[in-house]
Amino acid sequence: MLPNQLKCLYSFKNTNNRLFEMQRLDLPDTRPPSERFQWFRYQEQPKDTFEPLHFEGMGETANHVQWRQFKEGRLEFDKQGANFIPTQGTGFAMEIASEPLTDKLLARVTQFFTRVANA
Repeated sequence: MLPNQLKCLYSFKNTNNRLFEMQRLDLPDTRPPSERFQWFRYQEQPKDTFEPLHFEGMGETANHVQWRQFKEGRLEFDKQGANFIPTQGTGFAMEIASEPLTDKLLARVTQFFTRVANA
């Protein structure tokens, strides 16, 4: 898989975390969404952590706040920013990340999808 076969749909960050959704462009729309879309969490400190989030559901409130439910927690976001409430630990606020993903993160996403495809 090549980085140009990926598209970042949503990206949120704070000083230590980045949550983002990637879409695989190399798969047809007939494939299940679980194969074409994936959310990730990257945390720089205290250690370099990169993990896929396990999607459980999504929706939107009457106030136009979108939410995504993961095994690891709940993400709520709108045009202003986002809040992530982990299943364990303390929640945190994030802003919309306007800069593209780093080459390092794109390489990790590519490696993840390659492992999944070869599993």
